[in-house]
Amino acid sequence: PSEAWAALSMLAPDDSSIAAWHDFAERAEANEQWSAARDAWTRLASLRGGAPLLLRAAAASISVRDAAGALALLDRARDSASTRTATLLRVEALSRLGRAADAARLVADARGLDAGDRARAAALVADAWVRAGDVAQARAALAAAGEAADDGGATGWLALYAGDLKQARSLLKRTSDAPGTDPAMAMTALALLARTRADSAPTVGDAFLSAARGDSARAAESFEAAAKALAEAAPLLLAAS
Repeated sequence: PSEAWAALSMLAPDDSSIAAWHDFAERAEANEQWSAARDAWTRLASLRGGAPLLLRAAAASISVRDAAGALALLDRARDSASTRTATLLRVEALSRLGRAADAARLVADARGLDAGDRARAAALVADAWVRAGDVAQARAALAAAGEAADDGGATGWLALYAGDLKQARSLLKRTSDAPGTDPAMAMTALALLARTRADSAPTVGDAFLSAARGDSARAAESFEAAAKALAEAAPLLLAAS
């Protein structure tokens, strides 16, 4: 897809090529080729303007974990800055950057969010606090949002970060149980919980928390230490290390 876009993007921007770019962006998005989709939507937005195209480019940027790029695109979509979609995208981008306080303020001031939107936003704010290294604030963010804010996913991850494998096992069922969670780490967590019946493992919690915070050196050390504590899951933990 990236090579296809490189070829298409060289065309002169007349009506037929713009139509081809739009078709390509739709196809790339539908096939989750997010980098190509982002580039195509961004190019289209620069020619046609229009916040909807910028919002689609921002969503694709988040999918390729370019949160800073997503924020820049959202800043350009000023006439849609207060819409539901733009607000949720901005909250997710801030969360990915660990800007928990900014994300929390945005949610508090937001209008037009329904209960489901606020539930997702609360989980994203909690994830932002985790990235900032403050699990206590993450728990507080979920608690303040009430029971509707979490169907178990975010709470399950917080339990895992605390080393409470028993609670994490009962709550985490899918890799998508908490927004913003790295898919590879989510798969590792579910595999670990299936391979051990241990109720508590502080070193495991420290390993996953360090990974969530982006501290790969500490995460590697903690996964290696956890392998010694949980022999039944040692191969998996060493692979994660």
